[in-house]
Amino acid sequence: MEEDPTTQLLALLQSKTEELNTLQSQQNSSQSAVLSREIINLVDTAPPLNGLPKLARAKLLYYKGRALATKDTYDKSAEDNLTRSVKLDPTNGDAWNWMGEMLYLKGDYAQSKRCFEGALEHTGPNKEILRKLSMISRFVGNDEERKNNVANSVGLAKQALAIDIKDGNSWYVLANAHLTNFFINRPSSEELNRALKAYGQAENFLDAPNPDLCYNRGEAYKYLERYQEAIIEFQKAHELDPALNAQGQISQIMELVSLINQKIRTSCGIKKKTLSAMVKTMPITIKSKPFGENYSPAHLGLLEAGKNQSKILICKVLGTAASGPEATPAVFIACDSQGIFFCLSVYNINSQIHQLFTFESVLFIGDPLLSKVQLTFGEINIEYWNIKVVDPNSLLIDSKKIEGACSPGVVVNQAL
Repeated sequence: MEEDPTTQLLALLQSKTEELNTLQSQQNSSQSAVLSREIINLVDTAPPLNGLPKLARAKLLYYKGRALATKDTYDKSAEDNLTRSVKLDPTNGDAWNWMGEMLYLKGDYAQSKRCFEGALEHTGPNKEILRKLSMISRFVGNDEERKNNVANSVGLAKQALAIDIKDGNSWYVLANAHLTNFFINRPSSEELNRALKAYGQAENFLDAPNPDLCYNRGEAYKYLERYQEAIIEFQKAHELDPALNAQGQISQIMELVSLINQKIRTSCGIKKKTLSAMVKTMPITIKSKPFGENYSPAHLGLLEAGKNQSKILICKVLGTAASGPEATPAVFIACDSQGIFFCLSVYNINSQIHQLFTFESVLFIGDPLLSKVQLTFGEINIEYWNIKVVDPNSLLIDSKKIEGACSPGVVVNQAL
């Protein structure tokens, strides 16, 4: 017995829509546009929708909406067809998915998120939808809701990756989730290292270089103060896509590093006699035991590269290079008891802590983390010593502990 014309049309449309999905995944825009128009024309040849069964109407509306959703711009007609389709058949995960795409392009992130959640409900575990849900979650909500959504985006990206561990796109989405989580929830700087590892894996599995990956990896290196590596990544991003303005990031790095270097070289413009007096007033011993037993005071010359366990670096704040509640990290210029200047980078601090860093504040830094910043760019060669404070609870300011003033991200991180 022959199939009726509508059934035959639906089968043909399904086949052509699958072909369209393949062409789009291959980023073949010219053939996608031709096939999209063919699908729309086929749908328009169908009998009037009012005379068709409910599921047949839902499918025809889906195929037309899907064909209209081939461009990276919002299409109202695509949204309308997909909306009508899911109302007739709420179990069509593909229709939910493409409606989520349209609403994302429209800028309606909350509704887009709900659509992707609906798609996942009806398709089961799907790496592409999980990736989209991870990405859209980072845009949704205000204040605490957004913080929770960003944290959840990491888990969603991991679920996508678990389906296919060799999918470069899933690694890339996970890397971006870690990067966003660092800036929104302010966990430890280890979150940036997780992002860097995921970017490396993404690069291993992606078919072609991704300028956004290079740019984002440059951002992670920048905030870890690995400036040489950051500049290399920003240069790659600029070569692949000049519109990203990665050159602007390079200029910002050079301005900051040059400022830090200049302040260290010139002792923040403080005259030798004045500096000598400042150093003499700096304590060289600690009566209390703020960090526990077996800690000994130290100046910069007694430290080694890396974490200096059971040492307390005593220093004074004598300048700033990048400060304020939005600075990540906050960058100060400090001087030890021997009059040696260095860069002090403090992560995970909020406005309360910023107010405590004043000129000539005396700092006691437990287990100081020492590294050397080295940067070569053109004819410029810069190097200086850097002390990182990744946990504000590991320092005292003017003999006062600052527990309770650390950012919420640090508290959550420690509690876990």
